[in-house]
Amino acid sequence: MSSSAVVDTSSSSRGGPDEFVVIDAWQGRGVGSILMRHLVNIAGNAGLHALTAEVLPENAAMLNVFGKFGFKPASHRDPQTVHLVLNLEHDRG
Repeated sequence: MSSSAVVDTSSSSRGGPDEFVVIDAWQGRGVGSILMRHLVNIAGNAGLHALTAEVLPENAAMLNVFGKFGFKPASHRDPQTVHLVLNLEHDRG
């Protein structure tokens, strides 16, 4: 099963939901972490304050990636997904 996640970058007029998928053959090789690192950097450089993510609860690989980057659980809009938030404000001085 492919790992996928939707990350919302819509806190400005330049953004919107973004989804990335890591196909089975590339899972476990750090591709999800590389993609997430770039997404976090792009969002911070664009002046976004936070990233939100929604992922299926059974998608342990993506939940692990989000956890490595400091995403925290947030209120659920949909009981069938895990809603996470990464505050980007703490990296700004």
